[in-house]
Amino acid sequence: MDRVLSTSRSPLRLGLVQFKPRKADTRGNLARIRRRVEEEGGGHDLLVFPEASLTGYFLEGGVSEGSVSVEELVEGLGPAPEGGADVVVGFYERWRRGIFNSVAYLEAVEGRYRAVHVHRKIFLPTYGIFQEARFADPGRDVAAFDTRFGRMGLLVCEDMWHSLPAAILALDGAEAILVPSASPAREFPRGAGRPGNLARWDDLARGAAVEHGVFVAVCQLVGSEGGKVFPGGSVVVGPDGSLLARGPLLEEGVVSARLEGGAIDRARYDTPLLADLHQMLPHLQRALARSATRGLSGSRDEEGDGEEVDAARGDAPLAFGGRGEGTPAATGPRPDDGSILDLDLPLVRRMLVEFIREEVGRRG
Repeated sequence: MDRVLSTSRSPLRLGLVQFKPRKADTRGNLARIRRRVEEEGGGHDLLVFPEASLTGYFLEGGVSEGSVSVEELVEGLGPAPEGGADVVVGFYERWRRGIFNSVAYLEAVEGRYRAVHVHRKIFLPTYGIFQEARFADPGRDVAAFDTRFGRMGLLVCEDMWHSLPAAILALDGAEAILVPSASPAREFPRGAGRPGNLARWDDLARGAAVEHGVFVAVCQLVGSEGGKVFPGGSVVVGPDGSLLARGPLLEEGVVSARLEGGAIDRARYDTPLLADLHQMLPHLQRALARSATRGLSGSRDEEGDGEEVDAARGDAPLAFGGRGEGTPAATGPRPDDGSILDLDLPLVRRMLVEFIREEVGRRG
C-alpha cells in the first residue's frame, strides 16, 4: 500500500463537515450529505461528517426507527462522483440484531462507495444529560485500517476521552485518527469565547497527536436538539500538536486542512514516544492484565513479585484517605459558591439566541 500520509508527495486534503441534521429525518439527511459530498468532493480527498449525522444525536427511544445497516447507508448515498472524495459518516447502525452508535469509512471507487471499515462506539455516556447506554449497544473493538491515503483509525466522541483507544490505534499503525463527535456545549467560563468542553477537546486532540505522532481530526455536530446546543468548533491537529484548522461556532460549513505526511516523520524523530511505547508494550500488557483482573475481582495477582502484589492488594490503605472502590463521586457545587455564575455572558446569549431561533424555525 502506498502510504500517502507517510511518504507524502501530495498532502491529503481533509475536510471536516460541520453538519446540522434534521432530527430523525434519515432520508432527508442522506440527501443533504450526498449534496455536500458532490459540492465539496472535488476540492477534498476525504470528507468527515459528525457523529449521528443521519438522524441527530438525541434520538433516545427513536434509535430503532432511525438506524440503518451499512449496506443501506451505501445505497442511500448513491453513486460516488467521478474523482470524488472518500467519506466518513456517523450514524446509528443496525448490526447483528443490535443497535450501535457507529461511524463508517466509505471509499469512492469505480463510481460507487465501498465500506472499508466500521467503528462502533465503545464508551456510551450515561450520566448527566446523556442516556446513550439505555438505547444503544457498546462496540467491542478498536483497530486501524488501510485506505488509499494511508492507515487510519476511527473513534466516536467519548472514545477519545479515554487515552487507551487512541494509543491502540497508534500502535496498530494509524497515521491519522478521525473522531466524529456530537458534544453539546457545556461550561461557559468568562473570557473564553467558546464553551469549556471545546477547550477540553483541544487538549485531548493535542495530547494524542503529540504522544503518538499522528494527525487528529475532531468533527463536531452543530444545531440544537431537545434543549441542548451543539456548538461546532471542529479541530485538526498536526503530529507536533500544532493547530492546523478550527471550525466556527454554531455554523455549518467545511473545515479544510492539508495533512503532509512528512510531518509525522519529523514529529516522531523529535519526540519518539510511540517508539518507546512499542518497546515497553510487553511489560505494560502484563501490568494491564493484572490491573484488569484486580478491577474485576479485587483479588491479588499470585504471579507478580511480592512488592507489586502488596501494592495491588485490595485492602491496601489509600494515600489520600479515600474510601477506595465504591467511593461516591464528589458532591456538586455549593449554593454559596458565587464563582459558578462567573460566566461568559455574551457567549451564553449567543447560545440562547441560536437555540430559540432553531426551535422557532423547527416548530414554525
